[in-house]
Amino acid sequence: MVRHKNRYLLVELNWEDGKGSMNVPFRSLVDVLKEAVRQHFGDFGSAHVVKSLQCKLALPEVDLCVLRAGMDSHRVVWAALSLLNALGKRAVTLRVVGVSGSARTGRTAAVAHLRALEVAMPAAERRAVDWAGLAVRASTELMP
Repeated sequence: MVRHKNRYLLVELNWEDGKGSMNVPFRSLVDVLKEAVRQHFGDFGSAHVVKSLQCKLALPEVDLCVLRAGMDSHRVVWAALSLLNALGKRAVTLRVVGVSGSARTGRTAAVAHLRALEVAMPAAERRAVDWAGLAVRASTELMP
């Protein structure tokens, strides 16, 4: 029996216009990312990434998502994320905040990053987001 090892990338989306995600489907990020891998790394990179790339968690309220990629191809995905500059006709900068080896440590990293975002946000903006609900969603939805 073969065991497939994965890496979980915690990705932060920084929109250039500052308006937030505005209902951009995060699942389409995977399709755009697969196209970027094909464009920059050719058929070899595309074949390397296509089976393992998946969006495991999307938090559009704070523009975070967790992507699962194979252990041997996570650097190709990371490079394609860095080269991606638009998502659905809107300019965006994607930043990989953390890389984890399991869903549990990815969940822990997502919750820790949510807490750091909450502390860094001004009080007026902080009240608009249900931080406890996001932390619970991050810890339950990212189950393997």
